[in-house]
Amino acid sequence: MDADYAARQKSLEGPAWRSKLVGQFPGRRSHRRVQAGDEHLRRLHHYRQLCSNGPAGLRQAIALYPMIARAEALHESDKVDLLKVAVLGGLEGREIAERLRLDAGVIDVWEKIYFDVREMREAVGWIHVQVIEPERAAGRENLVARLKFATAVGPVGARAVLDLDTRIPLNEGQRLFDRRLKLHLKCDAAAEMTIETNREKMFFIRTYVHQQVEQDRLQLRERELSQRCQESLDKYEHAKIRRELVQERAERREAARERREREQQLIREAKATLWHQEVARCTARLTAEANAAAARAQASPLAELKWHKGTAEMAAPSPSIVERKATNILLPVVSQDASLPLGVKACGDILADDNTVTSTEPVAVPA
Repeated sequence: MDADYAARQKSLEGPAWRSKLVGQFPGRRSHRRVQAGDEHLRRLHHYRQLCSNGPAGLRQAIALYPMIARAEALHESDKVDLLKVAVLGGLEGREIAERLRLDAGVIDVWEKIYFDVREMREAVGWIHVQVIEPERAAGRENLVARLKFATAVGPVGARAVLDLDTRIPLNEGQRLFDRRLKLHLKCDAAAEMTIETNREKMFFIRTYVHQQVEQDRLQLRERELSQRCQESLDKYEHAKIRRELVQERAERREAARERREREQQLIREAKATLWHQEVARCTARLTAEANAAAARAQASPLAELKWHKGTAEMAAPSPSIVERKATNILLPVVSQDASLPLGVKACGDILADDNTVTSTEPVAVPA
């Protein structure tokens, strides 16, 4: 089918242009007008022809075209108004199917046959003439108000209208929003009414008064909700500040602890270094004294005396003996100095246990 021809038919016949055009086609499937249509037109034409052949033809039509049959049943159901609002609001077929618990394929077929408006949503004049005005002429003011709201607001408005019938509000904000939206739709529906008789005039006046009272109540509830929200926000901010202060205090304590540990480690390292330096100085001093004593002994006349044959010659003390002597000299100082680390004291204790300095006096024997 030519796209221009389909667009002209849609603009003239409205959203259900395929359904209306099929009714104008001749009964033969081989007719050129039928063959010139698109696939949806040809399928719908054949389905309608089979249905016109009685119960046997109806069963055959349902067997051949089950999706069209389900779309026909959907068009006669009570969900068709919600479908119109959702499609006119621009919701996707998958989302509509999830919300209304329908088959997305059936929704697509229904749109092609009865409500082909997705490509014309920006044409506000066409929507008003072909969609809204027929519903207003049928006396369906509530549906007119919902369609107008979905057209003006878009997907967000369509979801809000659908939630009015399917959602249970769980908090005060949702309840106030739903009440506000219901009041708006009710006022819009009242504005669409035709006021001719005295009864209709009285109904309109009662609706207006009810709208004013309900609006005042909603404003009061909104102020109360706004105050509670502000109080909750203040509590949240205070809790956030307290949590930040606690975290900052914990970070400061951790940083102080790490700083103390570093300082103590530096002190231990410095004292250990001083300990090793003092041991080295004491060892050097004792070594020098031992060497001087050995030199004096060699220069003494007693050096000419002969030692016993089985004894060793007198020599300077070994470095290990000197170090043990130095350690024994420093141990009293370590035990009295409480500022030295425990590790250093323990090291001194070990040296005191393992390094006991002993001296051996040589015995001189006359030659």
